[in-house]
Amino acid sequence: MLKKTIMLGMAGLLAVSAFAGRSGQFGEANLTAVMHVSQPIVITAQHNLDFGEVVSGAAADVVVAASDASAAQFSATGEADAEVVAGMVANNISMTNAKTNDKITVDTWTYGGDINKQNVATFSNSGKLSDLRVGGTAHVTANVAGGDYTGTGKFRLTYV
Repeated sequence: MLKKTIMLGMAGLLAVSAFAGRSGQFGEANLTAVMHVSQPIVITAQHNLDFGEVVSGAAADVVVAASDASAAQFSATGEADAEVVAGMVANNISMTNAKTNDKITVDTWTYGGDINKQNVATFSNSGKLSDLRVGGTAHVTANVAGGDYTGTGKFRLTYV
């Protein structure tokens, strides 16, 4: 029995010493952390989206194209040569008559000026965009009351 124990003990010692030759070895590589911090985008409204005047009593869809003089216009500053996607935050907004609380829905946004057909614009090498345009469609119902209607929507630029 003693002979078997010694033999097993020797076999275990040989197995441990076979691994002991590799146990302290390791490999290393450097990790480099990098980051680019972009300039914040600052948007300034230059012109409101102006649907003009319509006569109460008849339903109408009033369309202002992004290329029209009455389209909303913005300028922006941001990261030089960076691309941004342009768009309205909401699919539609409501213009409200403050006296009657009647509403007119505005939707079907269109974009133009410095914004291409894919709704992308590129800041100049000085980090400027000067002609960001937004058009839309106002849906006037036949029974809407006369008066002034106003509403607010958010225009957004997002770095690509």
